[in-house]
Amino acid sequence: MALLENQIEDLYIWVHPDYCRIYDSTMQNSIIFLDKLKSSYNAGVVELPFYKRPRDYNKLSENVLVRKSAFPSYWESLQKFEELETKALTEIPDRFLIWPFGQLIEGDDEEHLEFLKENFNLKNRKYLFREVNVFGQMPDSCVAHQAMDCRLYKITENNVHWLSRDPPYWLLE
Repeated sequence: MALLENQIEDLYIWVHPDYCRIYDSTMQNSIIFLDKLKSSYNAGVVELPFYKRPRDYNKLSENVLVRKSAFPSYWESLQKFEELETKALTEIPDRFLIWPFGQLIEGDDEEHLEFLKENFNLKNRKYLFREVNVFGQMPDSCVAHQAMDCRLYKITENNVHWLSRDPPYWLLE
């Protein structure tokens, strides 16, 4: 289903969900969050991956094989998360995006803004979003940096909210 013009009002930025092992409780909250996103008409999510995914490796290099054998629980959790991403990209492709420009969104980078406008069908607005919510899997500086230092205030008419915790599915209710 194609987005209506200016349908997306609230942006959720999911900072580095793959930064460390994804525990079962986090995975469950991620599933709930993405399920609620399906029925949340005016919300869009941009995931900011930290690492390349296993699916991105055409051939397992020696470095990847060492990482896989040294951190098997991380690798397994990443593969489960990848399945969840694939499901979201299939079921809600117009409102769930994986960021292609590095690890953070810059609020004054024209290429970043054009990508958001084009993918969320945003036109003729003073501010791109009514609200921006930034969250991550764990308390870390990346979430705070994305929320406070990347000039997101330029794209929202309200404050930029940030939560260093699991996906805030309760905000979509």
